[in-house]
Amino acid sequence: MYGHVNVPTISKGEFRPLGRWVSAQRKEYKKFCSNCEETGESAGARGKLFGRFQRLKNIGFQFVMG
Repeated sequence: MYGHVNVPTISKGEFRPLGRWVSAQRKEYKKFCSNCEETGESAGARGKLFGRFQRLKNIGFQFVMG
């Protein structure tokens, strides 16, 4: 619709569910990255999440805004 994937986490109206989903993905990504750093666990060891994050990155999704 808008030609980008930079959805604000605070969306109104019909895009509110999408904003919530985006917020959840960003939180999960942050948790995923901090767990890898703390435990030394490789990203590949958590393949399902890693795969999702890679696919989102491939379409231009930004996990960190600003």
